[in-house]
Amino acid sequence: MKKKILILLVLTLALFTACGKKELSDTFDEDTVIEETKKAIDYFNSQDFEALIDMGDENLKTAIDEAQFKEAYDQIIAEIGTFKELKGYEIQSAKKDGEEFVVVQYKAEHEAKEIDYIVTFNSNMELAGFLVK
Repeated sequence: MKKKILILLVLTLALFTACGKKELSDTFDEDTVIEETKKAIDYFNSQDFEALIDMGDENLKTAIDEAQFKEAYDQIIAEIGTFKELKGYEIQSAKKDGEEFVVVQYKAEHEAKEIDYIVTFNSNMELAGFLVK
């Protein structure tokens, strides 16, 4: 299970760092991307892992299930505490194997510390990666 989560997280990090800072591609509408990012973060923090997985592309849907998300959530929340509020974000486009993605790094305050949610969508606005860092 941890291997599947690690693969999902590595893909997200690779996309986020692959191309450096780039302006948002015309493929994506920033308002829509931010709305969907907030939705994914809300699903995670409300423990609606079924809805979070339903946002996913086929790779995400086969890489992780609700029980695995719950286990990861429990481990993460034990360290950072419960969610308080979103702060600000950075957004960029990335390409991997000819496919275009958008990556959002959203700062968030939790009880114990501030963290980053790194959320990746493919060009169909399907969730391709979700990382809490």
